[in-house]
Amino acid sequence: MTGLWAVVTAYYMREERCWWGYNLTSFFWILEGPRLAAVSLNFLFLLNIIRVLVVKLRQSHTTELEQLRKGVRAAIVLVPLLGITNVINMTEAPIEHSVWKFLLWSYTTHFLTSFQGFFVAVLYCFFNGEVMQFSLLPTIWSLRV
Repeated sequence: MTGLWAVVTAYYMREERCWWGYNLTSFFWILEGPRLAAVSLNFLFLLNIIRVLVVKLRQSHTTELEQLRKGVRAAIVLVPLLGITNVINMTEAPIEHSVWKFLLWSYTTHFLTSFQGFFVAVLYCFFNGEVMQFSLLPTIWSLRV
């Protein structure tokens, strides 16, 4: 997709010698279309997973509050894994509205994009009970004592 987009952009913007404003062109959807489709599909997966989780939790003998807590926790864990945070990145930057709105949008999108892998690693590796059981930290700690 990137190669196709680069060829089309180079062809249509060759006179300008600068690709500034490429996101305002119609062929920017060569990149954004598949990304939007993937995020939309992942969002549908997230909704289906939450639906199945709610059905399973209602069958268990836990309180409503505990069911809600487990459902919210599952959703929060799945959001970075499925890339749902990219929706913020795909919204139009509020350049003309306010400097503060653009600053907030810019820092939020850059933070989420930069640390998405870190969040997934923390949630699925470092906070995972099986991983913590086999980690080297208890072994190293016992050697010091």
